[in-house]
Amino acid sequence: MKRIVVVEDQLVLLDSLARALEAEEDFEVVATLQDPATLPQAVEKNNANMVLMDVCTVDGPVGLEAAAKLNASHPDVTVVLMTAMPDVTFVDAAKQAGVTSFVYKNIHTSELLSILRSSANDYSIYPPEPKIPALGYNELSEREIEVLRLVCAGFTRKEIADRMTLSENTIKSNISSILTKTGYQSIARLALYALSSGFIVVDQVAPPTEG
Repeated sequence: MKRIVVVEDQLVLLDSLARALEAEEDFEVVATLQDPATLPQAVEKNNANMVLMDVCTVDGPVGLEAAAKLNASHPDVTVVLMTAMPDVTFVDAAKQAGVTSFVYKNIHTSELLSILRSSANDYSIYPPEPKIPALGYNELSEREIEVLRLVCAGFTRKEIADRMTLSENTIKSNISSILTKTGYQSIARLALYALSSGFIVVDQVAPPTEG
């Protein structure tokens, strides 16, 4: 029997997941949380041996940090992360956090149950290595994605250059390349699209300092 804690900030989905798991003979939902702040306590109090957790809550992608901390303090607990966000960095971050499996939310309940059971048997299930999403006729490089991420977070070109220890001309060239590849004429318009589509999640970036 897998004693599972479910962490999901959307109540409708949280209730739905809990009901689906409780309907199975080999799962018992011992706690439901809307954020992972009290996850270690919930695991210990309820003797849980599995966690199903959303990457992002109202506080941003804190599920990644919570998973890393739980893995350090409770290495025998199986952690499965899920997300609806297509941010390309989540998969690698989940691996670094020691997460057993990682799934996207656009799967059927039966598939999720199968992944949870496989994970409980020490099989690590991850989606195929993601390609960097193409916003235009070509794909962006890792550096260009980082530049775009910082633009979305409100950094100026000079601040981006300082943060990445590159020249401002290099950043200018990167932005030009991004616009050429994506077909956008304005980096501000592209940033708006990247944020609204979930291609970039700015909670992962520390905001620029004021003054």
